[in-house]
Amino acid sequence: MATENWTVTGPQTIDVGPVGRLDANLLNGRIDVVVHDEPGVRVEVHSLEGRPLEVRLDGDRLTVGYSPTGGWQGFLDSFRNYRGKDRADVYVGVPAHVRVKLATVQGDGLVAGTQAKVSVATVGGSVMTTQTAGAVRVDTVTGEVTVRDHVGTLVMDSISGDLTASGALSDVKLNTVSGNVTLDSSSTPDAMNVNAISADVLVRVPEPDELDYTLRCVSGRLVVDGVEHRGTPGGAYRQAGPAGTTGKKLQVNSVSGNVTVLRGEPADAWGGSAPHRGTHPVTPQDAWSYDAPTGADPAAPWGSADSRTTWTGEGPADGPADR
Repeated sequence: MATENWTVTGPQTIDVGPVGRLDANLLNGRIDVVVHDEPGVRVEVHSLEGRPLEVRLDGDRLTVGYSPTGGWQGFLDSFRNYRGKDRADVYVGVPAHVRVKLATVQGDGLVAGTQAKVSVATVGGSVMTTQTAGAVRVDTVTGEVTVRDHVGTLVMDSISGDLTASGALSDVKLNTVSGNVTLDSSSTPDAMNVNAISADVLVRVPEPDELDYTLRCVSGRLVVDGVEHRGTPGGAYRQAGPAGTTGKKLQVNSVSGNVTVLRGEPADAWGGSAPHRGTHPVTPQDAWSYDAPTGADPAAPWGSADSRTTWTGEGPADGPADR
């Protein structure tokens, strides 16, 4: 297998051939992973402070960032109390089929347009995925994570970071201690399981009557389709779906947070209706409104116009073969 290494000490652009997997990790700053039309991968380091950034190609795996010890979780654990000055602003353009793993400590991250498995993790940064298809996994300590306009399965774990997800969600598993939860599905999921301790949980599905409910809320308010349910034994509310349905299930367990289940068209976290895949392209303005790097040019928040605005949002809505 071919192996190549680059040590980046300042602004630099690196082009590599086709890869199957991208592992990107950042301490502070911002990293955007955006689908482009080229068969290879482009890495653009726009600014860098502190230690050099490492770029390594090993077979079909490209690594961008700092060498983690102890793997994925080891990287987060090593820098959980990070107070250093290492900071970078990085853009990575990838083909849609590339699997992506992205981790930040205090930095912000974006993954846009991929059609393969995505894993994102952060200690205290703000991370977003948008217009993805396939399987997405999220891990956060205190950072806020948003999964926007996703088609496929979703797993999310948080300690105190807020979690928001929208799109055609087919299977959802979510655990949180105190981070609030908003799940806004444009289709009725096959299964949705949410466990929370002191977090508020809001779930919106288009046809809640199609679901088998098991909702437990010990000390918070429990509202289903506009009706508040009080005094249920053990704080539990159960409702079976109509006879002859496929047994789609919604389970929510909350100790002290409020639980709300709503009916209707999904509302995007930015207000209004959620964008439909393929008709609402990711634009530079989307990235800017998310959170552009300090001092960046609002006219080109993803870097150069040639590199950070190439993806149009088009692509298969049913996801990749690689799940």
